[in-house]
Amino acid sequence: MDVEGAEIDCIKSLDKATYHGIAILYEDHGRDLLSSTTKWLLDTGDFKIYFLTREGSIPISEIEQLKKQKLHLKDELY
Repeated sequence: MDVEGAEIDCIKSLDKATYHGIAILYEDHGRDLLSSTTKWLLDTGDFKIYFLTREGSIPISEIEQLKKQKLHLKDELY
């Protein structure tokens, strides 16, 4: 999903019945340490969140985990 900041509104527009069995891919920008979309998704309790890496996916259950992954990735790139 690439909707330039409207991810939450797009997901809210889905009927909750459609949540079962779907995957939503979205970009949580590395510079955005607030991670608003991911925080909202975690707070709903309706979704499993994964951070994708070259080695595989890492389950995310709290924002602090995501921040660490973003900072680690940033260090690898620079």
